Amino acid sequence: MIGHRIKEARDAAKLSQAELARVIGVSQPTVSDWESLKTAPTTDNMSMAAIVLCVRFEWLATGRGEMRYVEGVQEYAAPYQVVAPPPDQVELLNIYMQLTQKRRQALIEFIKKWG
Repeated sequence: MIGHRIKEARDAAKLSQAELARVIGVSQPTVSDWESLKTAPTTDNMSMAAIVLCVRFEWLATGRGEMRYVEGVQEYAAPYQVVAPPPDQVELLNIYMQLTQKRRQALIEFIKKWG
């Protein structure tokens, strides 16, 4: 179950539910609901969780394949300390993730010209 895999990866990364939630841009109760199988994360939230937890998206979503990118490693220590981005960056990323691919590209072009 995906909730169990999120908890396993979160525990391995030594992150609390609140820390994971803050970095992804959701609430702590939302992460708790995922882990207790009350709700399932959206694809975008799963993608963000996989990045933050340094696990393969396919493993997180389905349980198939290797958990980590490096095969044969029994235990995992995060290569960096997870630091939550500032709220304005989280907000910008959340807005960006909700855009269609066409609008994402238009936004990128606008920012390139604006900057």
